[in-house]
Amino acid sequence: ARSSKAEGAPDDLAGDMRLAVTQPQGEVTLATAYKLLGQKLGLTGLSLDGPATRLGGDVEVDLASLLASGRLQGGVTDLAALQPWHGQNLTGAIKLDADLATPAGKQDARLRLDANGIAGDFGTLDSLAVDATATDALGALGIDGQVVLNGFSRPGTLVETATLTAKGALGDVQLAAQA
Repeated sequence: ARSSKAEGAPDDLAGDMRLAVTQPQGEVTLATAYKLLGQKLGLTGLSLDGPATRLGGDVEVDLASLLASGRLQGGVTDLAALQPWHGQNLTGAIKLDADLATPAGKQDARLRLDANGIAGDFGTLDSLAVDATATDALGALGIDGQVVLNGFSRPGTLVETATLTAKGALGDVQLAAQA
């Protein structure tokens, strides 16, 4: 189901929208208030909600340059609750925090993701932490990030700890791994 409302002139349009996907086990919704002013689209109260799921924030997009600024945060407290939508036998929780910025007309982004108690057909994972920053993502991409994995196991395989770091411009990125 979907619903929306819009008011104003084409170059100064505002309203809200809501899109819902329903299963017998629950509903997943995407909703936001929006304001289009010239070439700027503001999405306030942007939210993705569902069983054990809440992700939300505010984002502004420059439609001419496709640069975005804002923040999204939230997560899934129980991946099993979303089984009707993803079709997998997964358990665990994921937390996400993403920041978007446009300094000097360039797209920067920072992502922090924490996954805990993840299990599925692939095996089990105690924790996974990602902390990554991209600078000038639509131009001369630079990366500074780290992924730390703890306690991955599946029959015949055990990884107690593994760390991957990446730093530098995309064409000259320096990678380091430790397990």
